[in-house]
Amino acid sequence: MKMIKAATEEQEKYAEHVATHLREHMLPMFFSHQYQRELVNMDILELTNLRTYSMKEVMELTCAIHTLSIVLERMYRGEDTTHLRTIFKRNQQMLHGLQVNFPFDYVDFILVNDTTLDCSIELSSYVM
Repeated sequence: MKMIKAATEEQEKYAEHVATHLREHMLPMFFSHQYQRELVNMDILELTNLRTYSMKEVMELTCAIHTLSIVLERMYRGEDTTHLRTIFKRNQQMLHGLQVNFPFDYVDFILVNDTTLDCSIELSSYVM
């Protein structure tokens, strides 16, 4: 018999918080307002099935989204390394494995759109 531990309500809320942060604060650093409006209907990082995830899956999901936010912040500051590409790909695949929609590749974020807003944030607020 296998026991699966369910995530706590706080863990689920935190996962939703980091997903909302990436969607509403990080993506606007790279994409125009028009493109962002087109993305609204794509359910990007929508975590509608969190109650069906185990505690381990919610933690993996939260870490993957948080890590992608950090990678995007570093890219926005001009970093572009093989290491960042590897980290991005690994976490993108983790989201895909958890059936979370994040349809972007690393190259989608390389060129920053000049018309986007500067939404730099302090990532230290996400220390777990």
